[in-house]
Parts: sequence; structure tokens; C-alpha cells
Amino acid sequence: IVYTYTDSKGCTNFNTSNYVVKDAPATPKPGTSLTVCEGARISLHANTGSAVIDKYEWTKPPSTDVLFTGKDPVISSAELSDAGDYSLIVTTNDCPSQPGVIKVVVNPLPKLAIVPANNVSVCAGASMLLSASTTNGVAISSWTWDVSGTEVIVDKSSSILSIKPQATTLYSLSVRSVNNCIGTANKTVGVTLVPVADITAPDTVCPGVPVELSASGG
Repeated sequence: IVYTYTDSKGCTNFNTSNYVVKDAPATPKPGTSLTVCEGARISLHANTGSAVIDKYEWTKPPSTDVLFTGKDPVISSAELSDAGDYSLIVTTNDCPSQPGVIKVVVNPLPKLAIVPANNVSVCAGASMLLSASTTNGVAISSWTWDVSGTEVIVDKSSSILSIKPQATTLYSLSVRSVNNCIGTANKTVGVTLVPVADITAPDTVCPGVPVELSASGG
């Protein structure tokens, strides 16, 4: 660059400065969107190709705080608060790129409650209903019950299971949300054995003679 200076008397002077114009790195491409379930792993990728990068800076606007400085950072267990836009700026030779942005969606896991809520017992062979519902408003696409690890063939659109246990049994419920996230819950139902009554009496009696009957069991 040449600078020219002319004073009030018409005298002109020249000065020259040399500047090196560095190329900024290309805008990184971390993707457009990423969807995970709560508790799952979030893996971010810079996708800068073969470019030589000196520095990576991930932020989550509107905050300008740098969250990660690695090329491919990981959030091991996603929380709902981890959802949002993540911005990546890379730097080469002290020249920063334009930000590349990826949208992260974190869908909640279904939280379940099974009624009866407390420990429950029934008489052996008696029928009862187990009824489940979500406690955090997540919409469910299927309900799957199993008994001690074996799936029960029931209507997967139903949250109710009719049972008739003969012994103490563990019932497990697995649900799938409309966003394809899995929630689970368990319920143990105890069984009280039905008492067996035994009556002792003479095999034969005479008419009009009092007879003593003896009962036992329970």
C-alpha cells in the first residue's frame, strides 16, 4: 500500500507499507440438526474437511462462553437443557471463520407410574388390574408388559394389564414415546396363599347322638 502526503507548499512525499492478507478458513459444517433422547450421547463433529485448523470454539448462543475447544466434543448424557443451537468458529493463522451452526433437539424420556402405587398383595388366583400412565406428559405410541422377562401378548395401545398371579410376580413395563424414546417401570405383586380348611369328624354316627366336629387349617 502506497501512502501519499502533500503539504501546504505543494511538496509531496511517498511511503510504502506491505501487508499480507491471510485467507480465513471456510465455514465449518457441523450439520443442520441432531435429535437424541434424554440421557443419550450427543456427539458433535466439526466437519472441516482436510483444512488445517489451529483452534475450535463451540458456543451455545446467545451465550458467548466457549463450551468446547475440541474438534468433536461429546456430551455423554444429554439433559433437556442441552437442547439448542450450537455454534462453531474455527481459526487458522489467527483468522476466524464464519460460524457454523447445528440445532440439537433433546426429547424427554417417558416417566411412568403404575397403579396400584404401593406394594400390593392379592390372594392366589385372584384377578386385578395394573394401570400405567406417564407423569411428565410424554405421548406414548406403544406399551409392552412382560412377566419375569417374558413378553405378555396384549394390545400395545393399552396401558392396562389384567393379571391373575399364582405366586409373587415381577411385572415390567416398557413404553415407546412418539419421539422413539424408551421408558421403563416395574411392579411386584405379592400373593397370599388361600387357606385350606380341614374338618375332622367320625365316619359314622348314631341317630340323635351328638357329634363333635373339629376344624383346622389356615
